[in-house]
Amino acid sequence: MATVVIQKRKRNGKKSYPVHYKDPVTFKSVHYKTFKKYKEAQSAAHELRALIDTGRLAEVKKPKYKVNLLTFKEVADLKLEVWQDRFTRKEIAKDTYEGYMWRVKVLNRVFGSRLLCEMSQKDILDYQSRILQEFSAATSNRSLFVIKQIFKYGFEINARSDDPSINIKWTDINFNFDSQGLIKLYRTKNKKRRTEFLMPRTKKALLNWKAHLEYMRHRRKITEIKSDHVFCRLNGAPIKRFDSAWNAICKLVGFDDFHYHDLRHTFCSNLIMSGSDIKEAKDMIGHSDLSMTDRYSHLTLLHKKDCQNRLANHYERTEKIAKP
Repeated sequence: MATVVIQKRKRNGKKSYPVHYKDPVTFKSVHYKTFKKYKEAQSAAHELRALIDTGRLAEVKKPKYKVNLLTFKEVADLKLEVWQDRFTRKEIAKDTYEGYMWRVKVLNRVFGSRLLCEMSQKDILDYQSRILQEFSAATSNRSLFVIKQIFKYGFEINARSDDPSINIKWTDINFNFDSQGLIKLYRTKNKKRRTEFLMPRTKKALLNWKAHLEYMRHRRKITEIKSDHVFCRLNGAPIKRFDSAWNAICKLVGFDDFHYHDLRHTFCSNLIMSGSDIKEAKDMIGHSDLSMTDRYSHLTLLHKKDCQNRLANHYERTEKIAKP
């Protein structure tokens, strides 16, 4: 196993935690990173150890993902300039351009100060629901169109990174590690990399998807693959969004109000109901603050109640056996 050491350093009354590792080639101690919190150092050490053990030392670098921290309003204003230029060149009508300006003004009141990279699909769906209740479906659809255009432009100028799961590459997954497998994730929201073990069903699904891609590429004689992304077209072009596929599946199984983000809630709920505590759920789900996970505290109470009931039944059975 790789040698990774976390040191504790105290200077001017402040603590820091440098992480060092032994280079498997030169056997020299190398500084990796320094963290302000011990938990962050622990997480980095775990990831670093996994990378070295799997022969991927070359990947021990700072994250390559860089995001311009722009607010929704900043990106919307830049997109308005694009629309203004198109209007000047008579590519769009005056009414269309003025409609865009008005809707951007309204949207800025709601999302203007939010960082685009921190906005989730749930934020947009909640807003769409409010608009549907107050106005017509046509108004809601027009607002949603403008939001999509702003997000699309945000992708182009790198103000909004893709969903972390969509960015996964096959090189981020090691199916053979410790017979279970490892996967690396990078979340733009908190700018942290995480390394997690693969759940059996996740591993099976990924292997099936990989086999499907290989089979279809062979069948259609596609030899030039554009990228190493896990979620991609047959030619390797990355899939940037999957809203249509998600909505189609939900319609197929009869789910009227089920969002992608709900899967996180389901995962966290099942984690707690299977015996994990709030702190363990926080680490597994990737929340930066325990208060974000506190919404599931009622589930731990239910789980504890179930444990107490089983214990009470055990006492009752033993008392009956003890009686002559």
